[in-house]
Amino acid sequence: TIFAPTNDAFDKIDGEVMERLLRDKDVLKALLNYHLLDSVQCSEAIMAGTSYETLEGNNIEIGCDGESLTVNGIKMVLKKDIVTSNGVIHLIDQVLMPDSAKQVMDLLGGSLSTFGDMVAELGITTEMMADAEYTLLAPLNA
Repeated sequence: TIFAPTNDAFDKIDGEVMERLLRDKDVLKALLNYHLLDSVQCSEAIMAGTSYETLEGNNIEIGCDGESLTVNGIKMVLKKDIVTSNGVIHLIDQVLMPDSAKQVMDLLGGSLSTFGDMVAELGITTEMMADAEYTLLAPLNA
């Protein structure tokens, strides 16, 4: 099963992010594999809120809400159930971005927002966005 982003979906990605994806083949492979399942999943067989492992290794949640398919809780499927000889394609209007394709600063939201705010306050966000590798031990928000 392929959740295939349209050209318009790729056009929505920030230019710098797209350059980074194209420059790093491992990250690009992770991104593409995050759109693939190793099983055929037609919309009629999908139960609401079912989690499937992608070829990238992380799970996505697929739901069927009447006529609409959702991915990770968001209605983004433009056309579903394009059946081919070896699988099924669902066209989506957003690119699914796995954590493995994001940079450290991209993940500092939600339960890590306090730490992210502190990094921004210190003015070191740019250094954290550089093409270097980091291990970040960040406390969760209280």
